[in-house]
Amino acid sequence: MNGELLEKAIKVLNIQGVFLRKATTRCKDDFIPPFFGTEVILSPQHRGAPTGDFAILDSISEDQVHETRTVVFNFTAGTRLVDKNAAQEGGSAELEDSTVFIEITAEFCAHYNIPADLNIEDHEAAFEEFGRRNVGYHVWPFWREYVQSVCSRMGIPPIPIPFFLVGSSKAAPDKS
Repeated sequence: MNGELLEKAIKVLNIQGVFLRKATTRCKDDFIPPFFGTEVILSPQHRGAPTGDFAILDSISEDQVHETRTVVFNFTAGTRLVDKNAAQEGGSAELEDSTVFIEITAEFCAHYNIPADLNIEDHEAAFEEFGRRNVGYHVWPFWREYVQSVCSRMGIPPIPIPFFLVGSSKAAPDKS
C-alpha cells in the first residue's frame, strides 16, 4: 500500500454516491427458506473485489457554463451460505453447486467528483491505489444493507457481513 498515493487521491476525490449496477440472488432448487431442516449446518463465505480500475466522465451543465468531472470505480461483492462440512473438506472456491444453498452477489459503482481542471495523468496511479484500497470503505455499508434486505425478502435470518478493513481491500476474516 502506498500511503502517499492514497493521500494524493483523497485530497481531490469527493464522494457523490454509490449505486447498484448489477445483482444476483440464487437459492438451491431443493432448499425452501424458511422451511429448511437442521440436518445441514450452513456457514457464510464472503468476498469483496475492488479492481482499481476507474473511468473519468466529463459533463457540462445545461447552461454550458459548469464543467464537472466524475471518477467512477466498480466494486463487486458476494456472500453465500454453504454446507459447513463440505466447506471444511474442500476449498471455498472449489465447492460444487450442490453445497451452495444461497448466493447473493452485487456490483456497485462509486462516483467521486474531481476538479474539472485536474491533470488526470498526474493522478492516475493515485486513483488506481485508491480504487484498490479505499473504494470498498464507501461501498461496504451499501453492500451490508443490500444483503440484509435480500435475506429478509428470502425469509432467512440475516447473514452477518463482516466489517470492511480499510486498506486491506478485503472484508474482516470470517469467524464462523
